[in-house]
Amino acid sequence: MRSLPVAAAPSSWLAVSRSNDNPAEPTATDAVHDVSMDSFSEADDSFRSNSPLHERKGHNNLQSLELDHSKEEVPEMTERLFKVIIIGDPTVGKTSFVQRYVQDSFRRDYKGTVGVDFALKILKWSDSETIKLQLWDIAGQERFTWMTRVYYKDAQGCIIMFDLTNRSSFLNTLKWKKDVDSKCTLDDGSPIPCMLLANKCDLPHRQVDQLEIERLYKEHNFTGWTETSAKEGLMVTDSMRFLVDVMMRQKNDADNDSEESSLRLTPAEPELSRTCYC
Repeated sequence: MRSLPVAAAPSSWLAVSRSNDNPAEPTATDAVHDVSMDSFSEADDSFRSNSPLHERKGHNNLQSLELDHSKEEVPEMTERLFKVIIIGDPTVGKTSFVQRYVQDSFRRDYKGTVGVDFALKILKWSDSETIKLQLWDIAGQERFTWMTRVYYKDAQGCIIMFDLTNRSSFLNTLKWKKDVDSKCTLDDGSPIPCMLLANKCDLPHRQVDQLEIERLYKEHNFTGWTETSAKEGLMVTDSMRFLVDVMMRQKNDADNDSEESSLRLTPAEPELSRTCYC
């Protein structure tokens, strides 16, 4: 386990952004229910029109250049699907966090979530992998209902958020963590990775200090923690990239274990396979 650097320290923020442990920042296309989004703009045409076409002397006729594309191979894209639940007390900023991450926007006209809201983030993780993130923004009141078991089902990652200016929301993070651990596990029975996010770090009058957060993170098996500001966009993308990286590693490890198990089940001698009629 490791904690992410605090968003308020610029030098630490740069250290995370440039760390070789994290993959390059993925490009993304996004969609949110009940929200219409503009597509990403195309690259500036003026750049292409003003860029000179460099030609080798003696080959001014472009039609004489023959390009053989028959040997070019387009890498096969693998699509990964992850469900991430975002939980915590009411008004800690869960919905604003999701909107900042998916839309890169912030709304002051806050409306409390009723039940659960959904969002989708599509990441081009590498040249051969695309990730679809299902983000489940669960209302803070839902911890007291039986519906959390339904909402948590098949989740592979979790964000537990509290408000730095609201001490009770920090104390309740442990209750949220115990609730998740009791209702949601990975295929091997281990707890799903949970990030602890201390939101609203842009506001004064904090009621929780970093030593308390660090202690909670270490003692209760959180995957990592950091301070965030959905309003200012601080450490929003970085914290999610960290969580996705953890989920990807766990998924790859599980796939490798499955392949090794299959290899062990394969008979060492071809003759043995003929004696099996099951």
